Amino acid sequence: SLQLNAARLDTSTVQELASALMCNHTITELDLSKNKLSTQDVQSLAELLNIKQREHQVLRKLTLNECGVTNGGALVLAYPLQNGNCFLQALSLSKNTIGDTGAHAMGEMIGVNRGLQSLDLSWNSIQSAGGASIAKGLTFNESIEELYLGWNGLGDHGGACMGMMFRVSKLLTLVDLSANRIGPEGTFVIAEGLKLNESIVELLLNENPCGKDGIRHLVDMLQGNDILSSLGLEGCSFGAHQTQASFSQHLPSFGLKLDLSVMTDWAIASKICYAEQNNPGSMINVQLNAQPKQSKVDIEALGWPANLPTHGHLNIDFKIRYQGTPQ
Repeated sequence: SLQLNAARLDTSTVQELASALMCNHTITELDLSKNKLSTQDVQSLAELLNIKQREHQVLRKLTLNECGVTNGGALVLAYPLQNGNCFLQALSLSKNTIGDTGAHAMGEMIGVNRGLQSLDLSWNSIQSAGGASIAKGLTFNESIEELYLGWNGLGDHGGACMGMMFRVSKLLTLVDLSANRIGPEGTFVIAEGLKLNESIVELLLNENPCGKDGIRHLVDMLQGNDILSSLGLEGCSFGAHQTQASFSQHLPSFGLKLDLSVMTDWAIASKICYAEQNNPGSMINVQLNAQPKQSKVDIEALGWPANLPTHGHLNIDFKIRYQGTPQ
């Protein structure tokens, strides 16, 4: 490995370093953290990842933490990583400013990359749109096991996108979403997504305003999840924040109209499906889109909630007979 942390590298030195490493067959890890790098500098380093420029590609880990990498730098790094033959396994860009534009580029790269196993984009001013792009890419990714997105600003929408991605993710084992302003509604979708996930072992939600409602959803999730072994909730706000994404067991009967393309509506439908499994007969009639209403709904036969559609409109005539608390 080669570590040049805080070495005050200038552009000419970075170019010389990149040229030297282009011919090197032994250095597998490069750490240039705390060096101020321009987009031109990052472009020089990106050439190391371009399989077309190298007969032998040996670099497995690239760390550029706190280097002043902007969205432009993220774009030039993402391009060679879209090559299916790129063998980089770990990329760390913590404490930079790639923002939503850079996160979008990373999301598109993630969707086609087949080599990265660890990606660190913590502390990068990524908001909900960037989080959605990363979640979309991860839906198609077949290699990443560790994802670090702590100390950004994904919010409820970005958190919900992550929750929807959890439904289908098969390889993620560690996810850090600490300090992302994820409130009760985002936490609700995350909890429902985790009910269907069979790979995530550790999830960090530290320093998020999950609220009592969000924590209740997570606790409910833990009752049926045998994979997750570590859940970080340190510093979370357990205040009385409530979400509208729930339904009350106190009503004797009522109907629901849900738009399954709305993530919180999908989470409600998922929650109801689990409740129906535990207390069969509570759904009176179910109608998906314009199809005829079904009575005596067989959730298991439909494959819900695992195969619950993520688009369309679902109408439920529902009579509550729960002994527990399905909120």
